[in-house]
Amino acid sequence: MRTCLVLLAATAAFAQSQSIQFDATRKVWLLTTSQSSYAMGVSPEGSLLNLYWGAPLWRMADLPAAVQRRDVSSFDPRQMLENEEFPGWGGPRYYEPALKITRDDGGRDLVLHYVSHRLQQDTLDITLKDIRDDIEVVLHYQLFPEYGLLRRSATISNKTQHPLTVESAQSAVWNLPTGDGYQLSYLSGRWASETQLIREPVHQGEIVMESRKGHTSHYANPWFAIDNGNASEENGPVWS
Repeated sequence: MRTCLVLLAATAAFAQSQSIQFDATRKVWLLTTSQSSYAMGVSPEGSLLNLYWGAPLWRMADLPAAVQRRDVSSFDPRQMLENEEFPGWGGPRYYEPALKITRDDGGRDLVLHYVSHRLQQDTLDITLKDIRDDIEVVLHYQLFPEYGLLRRSATISNKTQHPLTVESAQSAVWNLPTGDGYQLSYLSGRWASETQLIREPVHQGEIVMESRKGHTSHYANPWFAIDNGNASEENGPVWS
């Protein structure tokens, strides 16, 4: 099974550098385009955590190592406080995960840890594996440095001898910088009134954008963007 998503973070900077860097000592990756940088690292426990997504960074030293956080309380376990790059539905994770599965025995617990990676020019593959069974996820990252684009996709493989059901598989998870005032922008409309821009604050909860017509139509254009509340058409940070 393969899912795909294209991500773009727009800023106003440009520089030339190696597009993908890896710090083997800290197990940290830095992916940089002309307009943005994206970074992740492996925690001491083995979880792949998102570290950064924003304006371009050109030095690995600007990034912290991935650290394992402490539980805040019995209601706030550390897994809920860490920005996992591709979380499975397992352990004390109560958010919507990137991958939900059900085994033939009814078990659904899935915890993905880093196994290996492969880096080639502007592409990076990171392999994650369930801590119990031979269920594997390969995260694919492809950079288009001159356009500021990062393409992400995931390949899910069942290497056990037993069937399993994939209930939900996402292309990727977004982790935005800590802050408030975020706004969601998306397009809607109807005949002769297409692509109407709608902007609304981002609050805690779930927002669903969908079309039930069997195609996108004027009512549900397959695009959205998030900004920090101050972005305009000409400037400001936008994640899209």
